[in-house]
Amino acid sequence: MKMDARPPVLAVDRLSVEVGRRDVCRALDFTVQPGDTLVILGRNGAGKTTLLHTLAGLRDVLRGAVLLSGQPYAAWPRGHEACLRGLLAQSQPDFFSATVLETALVGRHPYLG
Repeated sequence: MKMDARPPVLAVDRLSVEVGRRDVCRALDFTVQPGDTLVILGRNGAGKTTLLHTLAGLRDVLRGAVLLSGQPYAAWPRGHEACLRGLLAQSQPDFFSATVLETALVGRHPYLG
């Protein structure tokens, strides 16, 4: 068995996420290695999107840690973490009519000069 010395793509250590006084998750631990698939299931209003926003670094971590390639989001130079993660919401306002291709190409923005 070959051991990979690289850190996981995503590591979550004792993460707790709250909305108001309601727990979305408490002391959550997991890692995502290259090639892994992560599935988050739950009823409407359970906090799936809130958790995803926290994992993507769009929401502050109050307790625990979220590490992207071994580093917290705050340690990444501004914009560099966007080359490793992305989030496309299920629905979003469409102020300017865009095709699916144009919407997907927005993900290339971090690579532009």
